Amino acid sequence: MRHFTVASLAAVAFCGCMSSVARSRAANEFGCPESQVEVTSLGSNGWDATGCGQEAVFVCNSEDQHDLLPGEDPTTCIREGEIHDTAAASLLPPPPPPGHPAGARAFDRDAARPSARRRGVAAQRQCRNESGPHGAGRAVITLSNDGHVSSVSLDSRFDASGSGACLGGRLRAMTVPAFAGAPVTLHVHFFLQPATS
Repeated sequence: MRHFTVASLAAVAFCGCMSSVARSRAANEFGCPESQVEVTSLGSNGWDATGCGQEAVFVCNSEDQHDLLPGEDPTTCIREGEIHDTAAASLLPPPPPPGHPAGARAFDRDAARPSARRRGVAAQRQCRNESGPHGAGRAVITLSNDGHVSSVSLDSRFDASGSGACLGGRLRAMTVPAFAGAPVTLHVHFFLQPATS
């Protein structure tokens, strides 16, 4: 039992270290204070960083301790893909048009975004054995006001591939409570790491 506890503490400390390095790197690349950057694990050493109206995926790895200079940090993070502007995606939807679902409330972006991220992380695990490109990508999910996904658009390099079809299918299964107003888009970053043999 003691070994499990020590291993668990080491894993938590390692994960905490990775998240702080990812946050620091994102803050530097965004030109943003670290206190305004949020990071979310995408699994497979991938981190989604959001702050100051920007979002990007970072991949963090720990270097071999023997190759480091004294005092050098063993964790390195690099940005995978482009930095995306989130300011336009965070605008409130327009007022509801006639015919919106009865009793529906305004779209709750703060509740839907974590749900979309969780769906993306699950899709990463389920789709990593599929043929096609791997690595960082971005999905644009459009939700109809009935709470169902009306479309999913992935980065073009995932088009016509097994991994892209799998990711798109998994993300299309997402639902949210019905809401008043026009369709809404959510942007979800993912990091698809190939399965190891």
